[in-house]
Amino acid sequence: QLMPCRPLSSFWSAPANMASAAMAQRIALVALIVVVLAAPTASTAAAPSVMLESVTLPLSDYNELFRQARLQEHERNLDSRKQDLRRDYEKQVARLEEDRKAWKEGLAQRSNRAHVLRENWCLTNHTAVGVYHMSTERTEEQSAASFDFAMDLHIFEDAWTAIPIVDSQTILASNIVVTRKAVSAPENAPVWELAHLGADTLVVLKEREQAPDIRDYVLLTNRSGAYRVEFRLFTRVPTTRNLHTLSLNLLHPITATTLRLQHSTGVARGNSIKELSVDPAAFHEVAEGPNCTDISFRLPSTKVVEIKWRTSPQGKTGAAGRTASAKTDIAGAEVEPDPEPEQPPQATVTHHSLHSVAEGLLHSESSFKYVLDMQQSLSNIEIVVLGGARVTSVTAFGLRSWRTVPVTNVTIPGDGETAARRNGTAVQVAFRSSVISKEVILVVTTELEFDASAGHVELPQLVCQSVLRQTGSIAVVKDASVEVYEHEARGAMRVGVAEVPAQIRGRTDRPIVVAYKFLSPRHSVSLSVLQHQEIQTLETVVDTALYQVLVTEAQRMHVFSMVLQNSQRQYMAVRDIPATATLWSLRVNSLSTAPVRGTDGTLMVPLLVGTGGGSNEGGLAIKTSVELAWMSSHAGLGENGTMALSPPRLDVPVSALSLELQFPDLYAVNFTGTLSRVSTFSHRQPQAVNYQTDKHVVEQDYDFSSAPRGPKHGDKCSVKASIPRQGRRFRFEQILVVGDRAILSVKYAANRTTDGERSPW
Repeated sequence: QLMPCRPLSSFWSAPANMASAAMAQRIALVALIVVVLAAPTASTAAAPSVMLESVTLPLSDYNELFRQARLQEHERNLDSRKQDLRRDYEKQVARLEEDRKAWKEGLAQRSNRAHVLRENWCLTNHTAVGVYHMSTERTEEQSAASFDFAMDLHIFEDAWTAIPIVDSQTILASNIVVTRKAVSAPENAPVWELAHLGADTLVVLKEREQAPDIRDYVLLTNRSGAYRVEFRLFTRVPTTRNLHTLSLNLLHPITATTLRLQHSTGVARGNSIKELSVDPAAFHEVAEGPNCTDISFRLPSTKVVEIKWRTSPQGKTGAAGRTASAKTDIAGAEVEPDPEPEQPPQATVTHHSLHSVAEGLLHSESSFKYVLDMQQSLSNIEIVVLGGARVTSVTAFGLRSWRTVPVTNVTIPGDGETAARRNGTAVQVAFRSSVISKEVILVVTTELEFDASAGHVELPQLVCQSVLRQTGSIAVVKDASVEVYEHEARGAMRVGVAEVPAQIRGRTDRPIVVAYKFLSPRHSVSLSVLQHQEIQTLETVVDTALYQVLVTEAQRMHVFSMVLQNSQRQYMAVRDIPATATLWSLRVNSLSTAPVRGTDGTLMVPLLVGTGGGSNEGGLAIKTSVELAWMSSHAGLGENGTMALSPPRLDVPVSALSLELQFPDLYAVNFTGTLSRVSTFSHRQPQAVNYQTDKHVVEQDYDFSSAPRGPKHGDKCSVKASIPRQGRRFRFEQILVVGDRAILSVKYAANRTTDGERSPW
């Protein structure tokens, strides 16, 4: 009979004696061996019970068998755990690789997007629809228009993004509603679902980065996708004399909007909008409805919009619906009342004029600043120019057209009946009706020819018609060799230059010699003009010149280089170059060019070659370089003789002249002339200049140091002659050379002496 097997620990913890413990261990071990041996037999035998044999073994062997069994079980569990961990590790590595790949793709997209968009969002659509009730019963504080705004946004990545919506100083008529495009909605038919404000989407007040004292309503979210933000705001519409002004100051640009002018039943209809102005200039369409006027605007991308419109004055209707000022005919039928006459604009003018006196010509530039008593459209202006001045131009903002008309028997405001009548020219200026402003600035230029021998000239007088007041200032500059003094002034007060407005002083780069101020158009100023004869000064002067000569047995090579300052001269004469000489090259400003011969056979060098646009600056002397090389022949040197080595004569003065001579070593030499012999030059030598620049389109961050330095295509090949080194070298210099005052000659003799013998020189 089998005995039940207990854990080994129970045997260790039993309080029995050693004999009973050993017996129990043997019995348990025998039972375990019998179970192991009987297991396969029991599974195959048909008998219900089988006699098992017992096995006896030491306790240490049993413990070792038990330990190995437990160890194998732990190893199997550890291998299973390792396999599970390996599978988890491979899954995490694959997941990290996918995340790394997605991060790289997102980084590349973010980098590419950063070249176009700086932020993590973009505005895809921005619309505004406004309504304004034209009620005469509303006070100015209650007069306001409401606008419904809708902003479509797209957020690219799941990152916290701040999007400013509207200025906190704006009066909001409703809450800001944020909706998000549903994920399952198709692109062509989006479905917007309400975005619940919470942990991932917020609308808060946030300080503006550029102006910390200003706060904006800001949308904060960390979820990507398409969003729509909707809100309604109020904007004040001040009204003055039927002129309504509406302004929008937004945080994001807008390109289109609509405005409905809702007419109240208490206002008599029959007159549409008289004037309409939009800033910035925009295309607009007006559609009249039964009880409203719809205006649609197409704007350039702008954040600030100002709309002004003017309506004709209307009467109010009573309780029965009849107009308070309505009239009835004989039959008792109601007829439309006569519209109230509209008052013309009242304007004051500030007139500043700048007069430039030249030889026999007076050029005047007058600016007129019309200040109206209210903002409105100034349809036309008329200015009368008294005298024989000729109007050359008229400029103004919103100018439609202008013309001049001769007028006779003109009177100045304030003239009496006995005042003399004058003739002149009326300048009639018409403006566009869409320009509604309180200030209009107009600039009129005139010119007047006068007899310089008369010794005086009267400044033209410009009178603005139909204005309340005209005041201003007069400034005079001279633009020629003349002296200007006051001859006679009536109605104008002499003032200092500091009292002339800054915008007038900034229009000229010449000093103001006479200035006046006047308080009415009834003034006249006559100037004394003393003309002087101008004395011409040098147009060209050579700063530095170097004349190099190489003398051989029967030939001489010459190179004449110089740097000069030239303002307007076209050619420079170079004399003493024989007609039989062979010209090697001529380079002006590093460009190869060809010399010409004058009528007397003198060699002429062009100076306006390759000077660029700088030569067109009036009165500016351009630095020009000239390099002339030629070859000439002479009789053989022989045993001795004399040779003239004077440099070629120029028809311009030379500040510093240097001469370098190379003479054969065979000869002993003795020099005479005006040039001083030196060991080294004390003046700077001429260097070639070049004004030629290329025009190419290059990519960003282009390395200009790697640009090719070869000649440009289309330029003529230039030969730059250089003198070889041979013989002894001598140096001479002279300053302030004019005409033929630079003289040098040499006496030479063959040096036949042996070493130690003295030369005859």
